[in-house]
Amino acid sequence: MSKKEQLFEEFSSVSLQKWEEKIVKDLKGTSISELEWKHSNLIDLIPNYNKENSKNSEGQIAHSSRENKTSNNWNMSVFILVSSEKEANKQALKELSSGVNSLTFVGEINDINALLKDIMIEIISIDYITSKTSGFTKKLKALCIERNLNFDELNGSISFDYLGNFARKGNWYSSLEEISKEFSSHLEVNKNSLLNSLTASNSYFQQSGANTVQQLGIALAHGTEYFNLLNTTHSNKDIAANLQFHFGIGGNYFAEIAKIRAFRVLWKMVLSAFETSTEKVTINAVTSSLLWSDKQPKNNMLRATSSAMSAVIGGCDSLTITPFDSVDLHKEIFSERIASNVQLILKEESYLDKVVDPSKGSYFIENLTAELAEKGWSFFQEIEKNGGYIKALESGYIQSEIKKSADDLISAYNSGDLNLVGVNKYETEDRKVTLQRIAESNEKTAITPLTFLQIK
Repeated sequence: MSKKEQLFEEFSSVSLQKWEEKIVKDLKGTSISELEWKHSNLIDLIPNYNKENSKNSEGQIAHSSRENKTSNNWNMSVFILVSSEKEANKQALKELSSGVNSLTFVGEINDINALLKDIMIEIISIDYITSKTSGFTKKLKALCIERNLNFDELNGSISFDYLGNFARKGNWYSSLEEISKEFSSHLEVNKNSLLNSLTASNSYFQQSGANTVQQLGIALAHGTEYFNLLNTTHSNKDIAANLQFHFGIGGNYFAEIAKIRAFRVLWKMVLSAFETSTEKVTINAVTSSLLWSDKQPKNNMLRATSSAMSAVIGGCDSLTITPFDSVDLHKEIFSERIASNVQLILKEESYLDKVVDPSKGSYFIENLTAELAEKGWSFFQEIEKNGGYIKALESGYIQSEIKKSADDLISAYNSGDLNLVGVNKYETEDRKVTLQRIAESNEKTAITPLTFLQIK
């Protein structure tokens, strides 16, 4: 018997009944049932969990799959919109000097030398989000030759989420046949590279009001669609190894931790169904600005920090913290630096990168993970019954389900049932704010596009 086991032998176990008797006594007449609540009107949660009321008799349930990780380290990333390569380069160098070690360039890039001037791309991770993936890859390979670097050893991704863009815009960027060819060609070019070639972004759906269960189901369907599009030309193993996921992380602290953990479990099940596996499941997280204050933006620092902790404890591979003033017309000079500093504190002072799975063994989070996994898988199956990700968007099934969830969120916010300090409670100005749907455009579309929620 180990010293650890001997230590715990000195303490007698406490039954669930004894815990509940103690709770009832301390509540002085209040029933335990009065402390129960629901997450997104879908999952019943109780205030007391232990081994006896866990998901099975052993008190053990499937937890997030992190077998290949030796730490909880993550890349500290930042989004950079590219309108001018020179200006984007300046911003990138500034961010790198602030401590980030990962960049995400968004936009069409023509002058790659100007964009990456003085940036040591061999020691950091860079995601390039561009619709011209094949053309950009050729430019990056040429730059590697010029710098005497090995292209296949670069970290990050070169991708464009055409499937997510279809949901967001309501129209295909180009024909589905051309998109499939682009995917196939790009996947072949990057076959031996560490760079991911395929991206499934879930943040669009989160910003539209999709609840946690829906986000999980849609992400699974989104990823599965890549196999449906590409498995006639590429092996399932290559597809799995080149696919990464983007998740928007909201303000429900424990649910967001459990969401990432549950996704890893569920995605492993999807890969098993395709008779394949992968050593890596890359999850890029970004803190969501949904329900942030535009009039008291500094409150958003706390919201961003809470979301960031959820993402890190949940086990994201990279994290982007949205600056606190992103929803405010008046930008603060230091907001981007604050976003970087939050990550540095979580890593360098809070040591959240040292333990592989910090929430493992928490009965509450393990149960919440299992509940989300179960209901997320059920929603995924419903999408598959409707023909899969693309067909379910074309029929409007996904949009209609998100609308129901968004309606509940709007109602809770506008009625005051959902209280957010500095947003709809304790406002400094005499004004009525409501949560509304905002359509990006009125142009004719092939499907009903997603409509983002925004406080106005």
